[in-house]
Amino acid sequence: MMHFLIRSTEVEVHSPNLNGFTAFNILARIESPEEEQSMVNNIYLHIRRNRNVEDSHVLSSESDHHALKPPEEKGWLEEKKSALMVVASLIATMAFQASISPPGGVWEQDGSYHQGSAEEIRYYAGTSRMAYSWPLVYLIFIIVNTIGFVAAMSIILLLISGIPLLMRRAFMWVYMVIMWVAVSSVSLVYTTSLSTVTPTAYENNIVIRLLAILQIWSFLMLLLLPGHLIHLVVKFIWRKIIGPRSNNHTSGA
Repeated sequence: MMHFLIRSTEVEVHSPNLNGFTAFNILARIESPEEEQSMVNNIYLHIRRNRNVEDSHVLSSESDHHALKPPEEKGWLEEKKSALMVVASLIATMAFQASISPPGGVWEQDGSYHQGSAEEIRYYAGTSRMAYSWPLVYLIFIIVNTIGFVAAMSIILLLISGIPLLMRRAFMWVYMVIMWVAVSSVSLVYTTSLSTVTPTAYENNIVIRLLAILQIWSFLMLLLLPGHLIHLVVKFIWRKIIGPRSNNHTSGA
């Protein structure tokens, strides 16, 4: 543009403007400072009107770009959304059923039993047998089961809320992390339930080895979850803060 302005020094004095007036016609029409100021104001309004039209076209094109996503990306998001909804619904149903029907069942009527020589423990109809026989294991069971239920319900609530930001690819990773918590909770619930209903005679059998494998897997999931969260935070900071700054420095240099 600068080269064009420098090299093109010729001016067409008889070229008309949009209203059909040449430079000499405009000069001849100006008879007072008021008319000159009025003409300048008209030119300013014309330029401002054209600029507003251009800005509206730019904004509409940007909104269309964000609204119309590529078919591949929309298909990927819809598949992920459907899969997460199905899995979250199953986990929420399982957690709810486990809370009202814990391993070992519930007492059918009120009563009491003696623990040791003199201690009498009363129980009530509808309460969990596991809470009396394995108090610590039952506490772990209800905590882990509640975490899984809340995680699954959070996924369902976020998916049906219809917030546009939730359809972005970055938020799908947040969904995956929450689902990771829910799946890990399911494995821990299964481990505690199996350890409760397994008879003592099978302690040295394959069932105990299976329980050990499940416990190791659950522990690894708990270790990998913070690492995955740290990776997401670092990736977000790099894209939103560090990346634009480095690009600005590069373009400035």
